[in-house]
Amino acid sequence: MKNDKTQKGEDSPEKVNNPEENSVDSQVADDNTQRVNTTQNGNSTTMKVDSANSENTGSKTNQAVASDTELLNKKEEELQALNDKHLRLFAEFENYKRRVNKERIDLIKYAGQDIITSLLPILDDFERAQKSFNSSSDAIALKAGVELIFTKLFSALEQKGLKGVSSVGESFNPEIHQAISNIPVEDKDKDGKVIDEMEKAYFLNDKIIRFGKVVVGKLEAKNETV
Repeated sequence: MKNDKTQKGEDSPEKVNNPEENSVDSQVADDNTQRVNTTQNGNSTTMKVDSANSENTGSKTNQAVASDTELLNKKEEELQALNDKHLRLFAEFENYKRRVNKERIDLIKYAGQDIITSLLPILDDFERAQKSFNSSSDAIALKAGVELIFTKLFSALEQKGLKGVSSVGESFNPEIHQAISNIPVEDKDKDGKVIDEMEKAYFLNDKIIRFGKVVVGKLEAKNETV
């Protein structure tokens, strides 16, 4: 029996505890645990960084949207200001056109107001002269009155730029004369000259406003007897 136990003991030797092996195994286990913890900590850090990046991106997006909204509002205000300015300018221009048109119509309508006003005193003189014709028989006084009125009238017109041109004895000038007839003349010096003047030519400043109606002399051809 003893031999059997000995034999059995030899076949199945008991495991002997080795302190060095136990220390190595413990160190390996600690390293593995540390690696796991490091990996977990790394994952946690990565998640925190991703979350922070996401928050930063969202914040920047919100800021960009707010900036765009502010810029859009500013542009809308500028557009509204430009529209208001355009409407004011348009209204002012319309008022200007109406005023100019009215002034032009008034200018055409009342263009002769100045000269008419200057002639009113002469019209008064003619009315007084007309009354004198019925109450006075002094022809010389009436004649002097008419001549005075004529002088006053012509003086008023001269102040407005009117200038008369006497043509009798002058050579016919088609630029200021209109020949209404020809009369034969024997004097060679009267050939082509104004013999009579039916209406005088008048200038307004340097522009002719009425041609003189004149009678022009024409040298009469003499019949020679052979």
